[in-house]
Amino acid sequence: MDTRRSAAVALLAAALGTAAGCVAPAQPALVAPSANRMMLLAADEYGAVVFDGDHGSYRGVSRTGGQVWQDRDAVRDAGTVDCLARCPDVVVSTSLRSLNSPEVPDPAPRLIVAGEVRPMPNAAGHKRYVLTATGPDDFVLGAGSPAQGWWLELHGTGHTADRLPVSGPRTSWQQSADGRHALALTAASESTEARWFTRSDNTRGWQQVGEVSSASGTRACLATDGSRALLLGRQPAFLDRAGNRTPAADLVVGSGCAFAADGSAIIVELAQGTGGSRARIRVVDPTGATRWTHDLTDTASVTADPSGDRLAYVANGALHEFGGRTIHNVVAARYTAHGNLVAVGADRTVRWIAPSQSA
Repeated sequence: MDTRRSAAVALLAAALGTAAGCVAPAQPALVAPSANRMMLLAADEYGAVVFDGDHGSYRGVSRTGGQVWQDRDAVRDAGTVDCLARCPDVVVSTSLRSLNSPEVPDPAPRLIVAGEVRPMPNAAGHKRYVLTATGPDDFVLGAGSPAQGWWLELHGTGHTADRLPVSGPRTSWQQSADGRHALALTAASESTEARWFTRSDNTRGWQQVGEVSSASGTRACLATDGSRALLLGRQPAFLDRAGNRTPAADLVVGSGCAFAADGSAIIVELAQGTGGSRARIRVVDPTGATRWTHDLTDTASVTADPSGDRLAYVANGALHEFGGRTIHNVVAARYTAHGNLVAVGADRTVRWIAPSQSA
């Protein structure tokens, strides 16, 4: 499974003109809005999910068959979109209103499979936002109510859901590219709770491993082997499974990040001022040392190859790989778990580019 924490609620709100400062995102927002408001929310070898701000829609695109579905209601409600076992099959859940208030119930999650909308079974309750899912019987649900408290439900095929109490109504989920490791961050009253999870073919879906530790922020990206995460927000830092935090680069705020297979990470800090957009990009090696810096007067997004050592950023209508290719006509891009690059052009077309291809 590809990295699928895909519905960038805070950035979606910004792209739609909503004050992002009042939004508590349910998912980590790892993609920055480009000038024409296109975002690649999720992608794998089979399909992709694109946010098209100019047309106010999410689009599910098949690698072989073009557009499979389009959903304007989810964009209107600022719902989150998460690919199932294969993109562009997705689950849609939550809304901006319910994100902003523990008192407001979540809308019923729904599936879009092969272009058809279906109800999401076993997802009842006041809060019922889907953090990750491979299908209708294998998913993690954020649930609860102000009266009952809050919890995560770990659903797996053929067994009763496990319930894990958490200290707040909103949890984000960061997942490794191979779908075997995850980090859940719950915003509590005084700090952020960090919980690590793993799964394999021999377990009943997702299972928590280790103790709960404290963290900062509620957004992150996860190393490919699940050994550590990079916490975003103010003073970005690496977090390991023992709860140790180590500062990452010289950035004041981490806006987006991605890990390559060797443990290197690329981080971007975004800012908007009277002079326009600004981005500061840093590449950090597995030891935590900063190996490359680049500042530019434009917005930017970052991505990394979870199967190799490629790190890249998208800015000024092109993708730039460090020590590698420059691919033009790209406004959003991300690597798949197998190292192919999925890119969205200014004309809104989605293309899959192999490592050996130059465009």
